Amino acid sequence: MRLILKVIASMLAALIFSGHLTYGFAQTPIIPVKGSAWRLAIADVTGDGKKELIYGTFDGAVRCQDLATGKLIWEVSTHSFPFSVKARDVDYDGKAEVFAAAADGGLYAIAPEGKPLWTFRSKLPLYDVDVGDIEGGATLEIAAGGIDGQVYVLSSSGELIAQAKVSRFVHRLAVEDLDSDGVDEIFVVDVRVFAQVLKLNEGQLGTWKGVPYPNTLETWKGIPYPTLPIHLQELWHTRMTVPEKYVNWENPRGNFFAYSIDIEDLEGDGSPEIVVGDTFFNKQSVMAMSANGKSLWVSEKQPFFKFIGETYTEFYSTAFVQIAEIDSKSPGKEIVTVAGGMVKLLDSRGQVLQEANAKIGFTDIVIDGKTAYLGSSPNGDNTVYRIDMSKDWVTQVKQLERQGKARQIGENMAKIREQVMAYQGTTPKNSRVYDIRFETTKLKPNEQASQHFSKQIKWFYEQFPYKNLRAVFAMKVIEKTPPWMKTGNRGQKDVGMWMPLTEP
Repeated sequence: MRLILKVIASMLAALIFSGHLTYGFAQTPIIPVKGSAWRLAIADVTGDGKKELIYGTFDGAVRCQDLATGKLIWEVSTHSFPFSVKARDVDYDGKAEVFAAAADGGLYAIAPEGKPLWTFRSKLPLYDVDVGDIEGGATLEIAAGGIDGQVYVLSSSGELIAQAKVSRFVHRLAVEDLDSDGVDEIFVVDVRVFAQVLKLNEGQLGTWKGVPYPNTLETWKGIPYPTLPIHLQELWHTRMTVPEKYVNWENPRGNFFAYSIDIEDLEGDGSPEIVVGDTFFNKQSVMAMSANGKSLWVSEKQPFFKFIGETYTEFYSTAFVQIAEIDSKSPGKEIVTVAGGMVKLLDSRGQVLQEANAKIGFTDIVIDGKTAYLGSSPNGDNTVYRIDMSKDWVTQVKQLERQGKARQIGENMAKIREQVMAYQGTTPKNSRVYDIRFETTKLKPNEQASQHFSKQIKWFYEQFPYKNLRAVFAMKVIEKTPPWMKTGNRGQKDVGMWMPLTEP
């Protein structure tokens, strides 16, 4: 009972702190959800003219929740991790269907009422799914792909219409009308760095690097595929790259690694742009491409583990991207990008208009109008965060606090710290010695570094005068550029050393 009251009190405190309590649940920045929400979608599922929150969770489920009340409407198991979740009204009846690509190879179609419609299965995990008017008919089609390297196109009833084989595997895909002919194409990211566009073309075969190949292979590794009358034709194929100044030892070939996609008309010229977000290879940069695959710009890199007040920028996060009309004073539409806890608003040319760093990280972003929804931190916080981008969104982001289990862990750690700092006893006899690690990554081997270490050692033993605690420092030696090995492959010398720091 105490735990329940404590959680309720924590939620109320957060709402009061953020100044949203008087407006009701529909306006609060904190939306408690069931499980950690990994992927998000916003759509009118019930047909009442209001949109619901749909999310895929780490525990292998897709859930639909009322945004006005927070009530869970339905949940469906995907039996494995849902890599991607999309929601669209495929039959134009006013109610959105939900589609999830999962780690068990299943493409799960879910009815608006929360009942399974159909399931398409690949032999290997499916990474992504999207919905659009690919065939130009009375209903929308679904495109999906993953580890087996096939791009699948299915009808709204789950019938396989067409498929195409990429060179390695389908990492990401998105559906949009890129050639302005009224029918959608499929933008595909192959093995993270190759971009290509596929289009339904009856009776023709596609090509890769100019070489024709059958898009509907009879078998692949012994897995039979049906012969289909409609084929996916490749319109263009390119390797995504970055400017020379972005090349580094982790990315010596200068590739751009697309982990997130959004496609819309950024500049208002009637032609859509393709916007993709990178991960740690290019430090969460964002790139815009034209509809024919030409790189237009690459945004600035995120600082490497830079402390900003009580927060710091993350190095290993993905830059999730969403295009929206946020700033009426800025020409064209804007891009909202989220990398870890860093939220940025970019203009149509990739320049930063505003940014804010939260105390927590996020796993996804979707935007409905000028409201942004941020996915849960992947650590049991069981919360989706709502930001009104039309107001002072920078302050809103900075005020966000941890929720759920992550909040409880933080509170428990704070209590333990208080107890440790208040401890006045002595070290138990024959106690195990614990090493406390100090980082040395940013220090150069000079006199200034030596003085820095001396101050750290002195401070540590003054604060913690216990014989079972020992200060150590870690040193990593990495060459500035990856050396050529005898095999011709690039390698890296990475030597880790631990050395104790004796009490001065």
